[in-house]
Amino acid sequence: MATRTAPAVTGSANIMYVSFHFIDASGDKRSCSLMTDLAITDVQIEAVAVAVQAATNASLWKVEQTFAWAGLARVGNATNTARPSVYSNVVLLYKNATQQSQNAFIPAPLETLFIAGSDNVDKTDALFTAFASATQTALGDTYESISTRYSEHREINQSTPL
Repeated sequence: MATRTAPAVTGSANIMYVSFHFIDASGDKRSCSLMTDLAITDVQIEAVAVAVQAATNASLWKVEQTFAWAGLARVGNATNTARPSVYSNVVLLYKNATQQSQNAFIPAPLETLFIAGSDNVDKTDALFTAFASATQTALGDTYESISTRYSEHREINQSTPL
């Protein structure tokens, strides 16, 4: 198992990100984030939003402020095993009554999350059920779990109904 460097999510966050979300004329979306001082003001964020919109052909459609609890990003704390890439994910799909969907991800999943010798998620695995339960609680009763799948750089993508 890899080692966590992120501090406990208690008290005040230690960093903040401001993300600017764009959509271009072809419908492609992209976001760009700035790690900012915790004391940044709405006026300062709006100044960046106005300046970037004036300099782009894309439409700035969302500005997002995110507080984070961050430690040091250390490669040596990660485990190099069968599924080491953060682009390989166990994905849980949730939908609400209006068919809005949200995905929850377990990047670089442990091998114990799978049925032996396959890329199928073991829905009875204790680590998987703990993650699914915590995610469901965070999303609330308006979202229902639909399926889970393993997706590796879009090469492997087999969905399993929940």
